Amino acid sequence: MEVDTEDDTFPIETMEDLEQLKRQLAEKPMMEKMMKRLSIRGGQTLKKNIWRVCSKVFGPVAKQLNWCGRGDKRGLKNTNIGTLVIGAAMRNPVLPSPTEAEAEKYLKDFLRLAPGRMAS
Repeated sequence: MEVDTEDDTFPIETMEDLEQLKRQLAEKPMMEKMMKRLSIRGGQTLKKNIWRVCSKVFGPVAKQLNWCGRGDKRGLKNTNIGTLVIGAAMRNPVLPSPTEAEAEKYLKDFLRLAPGRMAS
């Protein structure tokens, strides 16, 4: 039986975990596998899809991230992790015509509001 790499990988708890995932996703087969696994999170809207995927992928590390990498936060814009989240959410066949710009907006919202959800 195949080892479930998704359960070992998510949620991302630390910046070291984030870097490790970035390295893993550099391999195209791993990116495809993770995207396929995350795409089944579901939701009737793109926003729900993005938020469900993000909730699975990001743990406490979400407070240290934003889209562009402004301030003392790490950016996801030009990473394969951002590509993974957006790609997985947009694969949902229920969605009529999701756009990457719309998905990006919801991902930005998730990250912007993360400190409030991740409060200890």
